[in-house]
Amino acid sequence: MERFRLIGLALPALLLISASARGQHPIVYEVMGKESFDHFGESLALLNDIDGDAVRDFIAGNERRLGYIRLISGKTGTILRTWRGTVSGEELGFCLTAMGDLDGDGNTDFAAAAWPADIAFFSPVKEGHLARFSHNLPPDRFAGPTQLTSADLDGDRISDIVLGDPGHVLRPEGQRWINTGRASAYSGKDQRLLWHVFGSKEDNRLGASVVAIGDVDGDGFPDVAIGEPMGFNGLDDGRNFPGRVHIVRGKDGQDIRILDTELGYFGQELCNVGDLDGDGFVELAIAATGYRKDRGDQQGWVGIHSTRTFEVLFSFTGLEGILNEGFHGDGLGYRLGSAGDVDLDGIPDFLIAAYRVGPGIGPDYGRLDLRSGKTGDLLASYQETQFIQSWLGALSPLDDVDGDGRPEFIIGSPNIPIDSLHGKVQVIRFESDEPRFVRGDANGDGMLDISDVIAILGVVYFHDEPGPCLEAMDAGGDGVITWFDAGRVLTYLFLGAYAPSPPFPECGRFGGLRTKDLGCRSSPCMTDR
Repeated sequence: MERFRLIGLALPALLLISASARGQHPIVYEVMGKESFDHFGESLALLNDIDGDAVRDFIAGNERRLGYIRLISGKTGTILRTWRGTVSGEELGFCLTAMGDLDGDGNTDFAAAAWPADIAFFSPVKEGHLARFSHNLPPDRFAGPTQLTSADLDGDRISDIVLGDPGHVLRPEGQRWINTGRASAYSGKDQRLLWHVFGSKEDNRLGASVVAIGDVDGDGFPDVAIGEPMGFNGLDDGRNFPGRVHIVRGKDGQDIRILDTELGYFGQELCNVGDLDGDGFVELAIAATGYRKDRGDQQGWVGIHSTRTFEVLFSFTGLEGILNEGFHGDGLGYRLGSAGDVDLDGIPDFLIAAYRVGPGIGPDYGRLDLRSGKTGDLLASYQETQFIQSWLGALSPLDDVDGDGRPEFIIGSPNIPIDSLHGKVQVIRFESDEPRFVRGDANGDGMLDISDVIAILGVVYFHDEPGPCLEAMDAGGDGVITWFDAGRVLTYLFLGAYAPSPPFPECGRFGGLRTKDLGCRSSPCMTDR
């Protein structure tokens, strides 16, 4: 009892253990936006090797003012070329997609959206655009796409473009339905309209996400998945807003099948994560960012669906928040991405972001999980400070940049740093030699409970011998161990507050996007591999 009395009287926070520097930083390089409020990194697209250094290059865009698009060397981060908007408010490049070779010069061309309703096609080796057209439909004069995707939908060997416009307005029989949404396909060869798909009711938000998924129905043409995250109104209970996903034929936009569930905002985000099970069909990641259970709020859910059978191969659920409390839930799946085969098992891996919804009155941390495409296991987690706005923009795979034999991946961070919102793009390496652990499991028994709180306080105030995994004791993930780490575990266990920083609650590595590392000699997670 004397020990606990002293803990209660102790002055807050003596620094106990400081972090040491890593031998290798997870960030290979980063490219910063030009000015404050540029939100650079909102969009990304991977191209071919333009500068001849044996690593593919990429483009990144912003979403403010005139807008600009940068062609960036995948190997070095050097800015090779820049395209700028010409009209105030054009915001050129807030959506991007690679298009394949449109002009026959052997390079991967790309499409960029410009506000309010233009799409422009560019070559990475030419100054101006190859073509430009408007996708405006009366009376929807101020709508714009939120996502673009491409595939050769009409079989002419030139990639076509599909845009998702969830804000589209319909006027059936004199009514005005806002946010009904639409998805539209246009020819990459001559920009003619191929097809439209419209939402059926107000606020359905069809087209919130669009992604090409290969030939699902065997007709020889690639098909497209379209998210309609508030489209399944028959199950709407006033809180849940269940959505659905349309699998449509690429050649005419007709439904092949509709995936619907009772999950909130099902279809808000979609991603083609590649062929994970070796059956010749790609897998489709679908996020239901508004999923919640019981009285919790916005856990979020992500399912990896086979496009051969549409069964769920893996599913992941975010951490639950408590209504009217400080933590409102993970919002898992608000960004999805392919990472390439970073663990070198012959199967592409993938990325899932968690928004980590807080009260909006101070900084919190967003999270990005890197998962195995073979098993679904957590390979590594990354976190970044965010304030009100979400940390992440676009995600993309890349080639092996640093020569370690593993491909890197790209993170677009349009709302970082939080004091300027320049935005930046970061190329990240997977650190396979980092230890696996569960943060908060201070005593190494494989569980998170009050005994971990006691273990942390014992080390901080009574100089007890720390366990073999100091990273696990650092519940806040800031590179030091103080009374705050014990408080983080305690409030999570009993008050429904923020969980410990990642990796949690699964075993995993912590990339962290920082240089500090406390070390972890052993943990229960390191005995199951």
